[in-house]
Amino acid sequence: LPSQSTSTDCSTKHQSKNIYIMIGGPPLITISLSLLCTASATLWPAGPMAPFTWQTPGSFVLSKTLTGHTDHVNSAAFNHDGSRIVSGSGDETIIVWDTENDGAMLQTLKGHYEYVTSVAYNYDGSRIVSGGADGTVRLWDAEKGGPNLQNLEGRTAFWSVAYNHDGSRIVSGSSDDTLHVWDMESSEAPLQILKGHVKPVLSVAYNHDGSRIVSGSRDNTVKVWDAEND
Repeated sequence: LPSQSTSTDCSTKHQSKNIYIMIGGPPLITISLSLLCTASATLWPAGPMAPFTWQTPGSFVLSKTLTGHTDHVNSAAFNHDGSRIVSGSGDETIIVWDTENDGAMLQTLKGHYEYVTSVAYNYDGSRIVSGGADGTVRLWDAEKGGPNLQNLEGRTAFWSVAYNHDGSRIVSGSSDDTLHVWDMESSEAPLQILKGHVKPVLSVAYNHDGSRIVSGSRDNTVKVWDAEND
């Protein structure tokens, strides 16, 4: 290993996490990764040798800061071609941004009456789904905006929402430790309620063909579900 080097610091204030590489004994290398700097990692040998830095072939540069929300932004997502961004906030609103027009604010969608926790586009960018602490999952016309198209009512706060590959189903994770699967072509009641976590479900996603769902929870587990047999 090189005897000395310096790491790339992307922020004057940043947190680091250590990853230990071990092979049948004490750590061989400690990798210190800055949470705010994704362009480099500092490798610390377990012995007395000095650290050296691994650098990615390119750098990441802030290109735009979008302002318009009046409270913390809980979720943001691109549409399929990157021309739009949607964000959900503690100010109870959803904002649609135009990335092809210097990040101009296109729409402000209102309907949630508590903070918006999660937002996502469907596969072709024609619909937006949002989850809220008000116990609703709401569907929006991504092009026309206006009042939300549909409310999917629950009895608990929803922390995460996601479409499947063709937009026919939505999965949501909630504070009652469950996942709700919603069928967009049938009733407004959940198609299935998936139980297995023992603390709130904070993150959900479908795989590329909609056959699996993955969920992450405050119970420190990641669970994989068979979505074709739900």
